[in-house]
Amino acid sequence: MLDLTTDIFSRNTHLIDNLSYGWQLLYKVMVWPLIAACSVRVQNPNDPFKPEYVIPQLLLQWVNKHKVFGIKYSSTYIDLDTRKHEGSFYNIVVPVRTFNREKGHCPELLKSFNSTQVVPFQIRQIATITDRLSHQESIRSNINKDITGLELIKGYVQPYASTIFGVMEHNLNGIKTESFKIKRSNTSTTAGV
Repeated sequence: MLDLTTDIFSRNTHLIDNLSYGWQLLYKVMVWPLIAACSVRVQNPNDPFKPEYVIPQLLLQWVNKHKVFGIKYSSTYIDLDTRKHEGSFYNIVVPVRTFNREKGHCPELLKSFNSTQVVPFQIRQIATITDRLSHQESIRSNINKDITGLELIKGYVQPYASTIFGVMEHNLNGIKTESFKIKRSNTSTTAGV
């Protein structure tokens, strides 16, 4: 992944010296103009043309030409100044690799991902009233370590593990994953698990 995250700037946690952090600070300073250009929120979401997407789209073209799998960037919708969320919040962009298809999914990307079966939240609630399925260990053992707390109700930070997001992530981590299978039909190609 091309790392365009902004944590090093917003939290100042790594601003000690380059050698201690594998030259990460120097890298971040060098790519800062690109990070800034790709971190602009869309001003008019209903407009058909969004100038804020011009540079990110050019960057995606570069990613495809250089066989980089995708881009990791900090979320522009998590405002740490107004909410006291604790952790790092990222988005990942993974562009398609094949452009010669009218319908269906990119076969190269399908080979790159596994998925659990779909588990509706209501089914999970019926399966158990605890925070884990019977074969799982403690919830804190295998959830996202980048997120420690969420302030979903203003003024109250809950540990991520005790939110429904943490519980669902933990439950899904305990379910076997499978690769995507391409189902062929007469008219189009679709993906299914």
